[in-house]
Amino acid sequence: MDKTIGVLIVETDAGTPGMATSNDLKPSTIMSAEEEAQNFFVDRLSENVLIFDGDGYLITANEEAKQLYKKLGYQDEIIGLFYDNLTLDYYTFDYIKFRAERS
Repeated sequence: MDKTIGVLIVETDAGTPGMATSNDLKPSTIMSAEEEAQNFFVDRLSENVLIFDGDGYLITANEEAKQLYKKLGYQDEIIGLFYDNLTLDYYTFDYIKFRAERS
């Protein structure tokens, strides 16, 4: 039995109390390490994963998701596209953000 399961996670930065920070690390080094770790795990998932920034633009997708969108007719790169242009249902980015802020 095949099932389609979707998950939408909306995160906000609330800070992490008690976490040590270091002025010795450059922001670009931290971001590079975070992106590398994120891509390592995301690319190994067999599910379709799309990650959007806070403005609703796709910042990364795993290979499974890229292949799915190619099958759906998206011939060009999907990275950088707006959520509303990629959604497979009728929810808009603004609606999802509105609901997340109210909960």
